[in-house]
Amino acid sequence: MKKSYISVKVGIYDTHYTVRDYGSYIMVQAPYVKWVGNSGSLDFKRIKITRPSDVEAIRIMADRDELWIPESNITLDDILS
Repeated sequence: MKKSYISVKVGIYDTHYTVRDYGSYIMVQAPYVKWVGNSGSLDFKRIKITRPSDVEAIRIMADRDELWIPESNITLDDILS
């Protein structure tokens, strides 16, 4: 298992996506602001990526510490949504 990080700012928080590469699939820990009433706090959701083309794209993003691949105009949010 290879662990990588992609830096990002979410709301007021400087944080990162955590990418865990298990070979045939990738687990992404994605940051977001969780709102309860009028108060927001940093939280994370975990997403398993299994489609081979998406796994390869996320590997490239993790290696570059970037949220997108300019050559193909694919973003991490496109894959995770």
